Amino acid sequence: MEGNFADQHPKDEIHRPEDITAQGMDLAASLVRDLFVDFFGSLVPGFLFTVVSVPMVIWTGATLLPSAQGHWTAQSWPDFVPKSFLVALVIVISYVLGHMFSRRDPKIPDQKSIAHILCRNWGDLDRGVVQPNKFEREKFIVKSRKGLWSGLLRWFEINRKARALARCEGGQFPYSHLRTYLSERGLDHLARHIPWDGDSKEINKRSKVFINLLKIRIQYWNSRKCGDIIRNEAHVRMMSSVWFAARSLQQVYGILLIAVMIGAYFRHQWIPPWDFQPDFPFTIVVVLLALLVVFIVLRRAVIYFLHYQRVREIVYVLATAHASWHEGNVNVFEGFEVPKEEHSQARHQHSHDPSSARHDDLDRHK
Repeated sequence: MEGNFADQHPKDEIHRPEDITAQGMDLAASLVRDLFVDFFGSLVPGFLFTVVSVPMVIWTGATLLPSAQGHWTAQSWPDFVPKSFLVALVIVISYVLGHMFSRRDPKIPDQKSIAHILCRNWGDLDRGVVQPNKFEREKFIVKSRKGLWSGLLRWFEINRKARALARCEGGQFPYSHLRTYLSERGLDHLARHIPWDGDSKEINKRSKVFINLLKIRIQYWNSRKCGDIIRNEAHVRMMSSVWFAARSLQQVYGILLIAVMIGAYFRHQWIPPWDFQPDFPFTIVVVLLALLVVFIVLRRAVIYFLHYQRVREIVYVLATAHASWHEGNVNVFEGFEVPKEEHSQARHQHSHDPSSARHDDLDRHK
């Protein structure tokens, strides 16, 4: 970068209006972020887990303890508890459980999403945001094969190598070949801000700190342009939480199903594998199996698009940061490597734009 940014932009000229309106809008943006990203991002998956798991646990308990079935009627203990208390209790429990899900690292579902996308686009691997580096590329070559059996073996090999590639260092957010990914799509003005590349020693500079620091600087200097960033982050966080909640529900339903089957076996309601007695609890078994299928499908649905959503989040952050830098509001890329010749070229092109009059005035103060 050219010189010190503080010298180029005197403190009293930095474009951050401190009037009451701007402060109010900054506060509103912060409240919206807290509401959508933190509150609803925690409440929704927690509420999903609570309202779906608790009734099934109660039903399973009533099935395993036949003596309790007569007491589990409409005139039960919830009728003697204020409904407002029950609602508040459900919200609190849902928020706590959802907060636990939302704090989980989205890396696990993201890498599963990467593996799924790589399997579908293995022939176009060089355009992906996750690629093997040039020293390991031969390990991920899959030869073409003809025939049904050979094609099946090739499919299994692609799946195995896709999972291995997704779990490697390059599959860690914000991904090894992000610069290449952006350049391949004609976004060189964003790609040149990425201080690492997967096929060079610069890969050691890859860190989530890069994206998080850009978010912090944009939030501080230009919070009114954070709407899309907040929404993308909320989507990623919520979908990741839903994935973890669905996985936990699968585990809970699996345990309940095994418990129901074992209980029915010891009550001689069925003899493996086909002799089911009339009093066998078909209803709860069918419901548990149906819910297992539902949440397997839900997890798969999240896997289909989660990785695309995370890449979209990165692009929005970079685009917003680049626009702030290009308009001369603030250099949010300060501290990261930006090639001098490209920085000078961008400033030269911008100087011919009528909207750059303020930028020229700032240059006269140097």
